[in-house]
Amino acid sequence: MRRRRIAVALAVVLVAGVASRRVDSLPGFVIDHAGDALWTTAVVLAIAFVFRTDARASALAGYGISVVVELSQLWKPGWLDDLRDNDLVALAIGRGWVWSDLVRYAVGALIGFWLVHVASAGSPEGVCHRSGTCRAPRAGRLR
Repeated sequence: MRRRRIAVALAVVLVAGVASRRVDSLPGFVIDHAGDALWTTAVVLAIAFVFRTDARASALAGYGISVVVELSQLWKPGWLDDLRDNDLVALAIGRGWVWSDLVRYAVGALIGFWLVHVASAGSPEGVCHRSGTCRAPRAGRLR
């Protein structure tokens, strides 16, 4: 049940993230900021789905990956810039360094943390830990 909820959340986040980059009728704030936050949210959800990690570990790993990808945008070999001209590649690895993206990624990691926690609540799988063991979460507590 937990993995199914995470998969559904991931699908919704991916659609929303692409829409935030492609739908011009959205408010400017959403166009400017939502895509980066949703990118990290998708990474957090994917980590939780694939590795069955708890919300905290998923959020920290997702934020870390996002920061590494952002820092990689400082490296500009010609062949990589040519790849970044492709829209699909640019959606995955970005086009250029922007320090404010780190804040957007933090927001996305927090959203991902919350979604994984909510997906884990009440699930027979409960909260899964790095060891691979899962147990039901205690009511009313964030982990």
